[in-house]
Amino acid sequence: MKNSIRGSLTSPDGAESSGAVVNKTVENERNRRKKMNDSICRLRSIVPRISKMDKASTIRDAIDYVQELQEQERQLEGEIAEIQSQRASEISSSYEYNNCVNYPSLSPQTWNLPPIELLELNVQEIGDGNYIISMTCNKKNCAMSSMCEVIDYIDLKIMTSNITAVSGHIMFTLTVKAEELTSLQLREKIETGIFMINGLRRH
Repeated sequence: MKNSIRGSLTSPDGAESSGAVVNKTVENERNRRKKMNDSICRLRSIVPRISKMDKASTIRDAIDYVQELQEQERQLEGEIAEIQSQRASEISSSYEYNNCVNYPSLSPQTWNLPPIELLELNVQEIGDGNYIISMTCNKKNCAMSSMCEVIDYIDLKIMTSNITAVSGHIMFTLTVKAEELTSLQLREKIETGIFMINGLRRH
């Protein structure tokens, strides 16, 4: 009986089974290391500043970069909130000129800013009187306060808004409700607002 048990434990089938388990474990570990190395390489291609090429430094630099982006986002949101609060308490939203033409009002803090340099404007209807507006401008000539004045001039119900800063450009993306306007009329209204604001700047 003992010989029978011993024989089963040392049989070729048992050795092959044990070897298969070892090979599977080695293969899983190899795949895990490859995935980790691929992830590290992707991080190095995304993060602009890598202090050292070891894995720990790459991960630490990636974490620092994400935290930096989050801080920039908080600063932008704070600046927009402050500007909107000041305008609500100090400045009238618009005033009449000549043939009841509504001109945008300018905050005193923005009088000496350079004209808005609009690089791209897209207006897309998404149904039920809703539109997605995308405005891209030169970051150098596109202060947040200037674009807030444009948004105020549009005078529409803003459902969502987003700001993205990439490679010297700033993109403003808005979802608005404009049931009485076509996409062409909405586009013309935005372009008119930018034209008027640029005309009221002190040059």
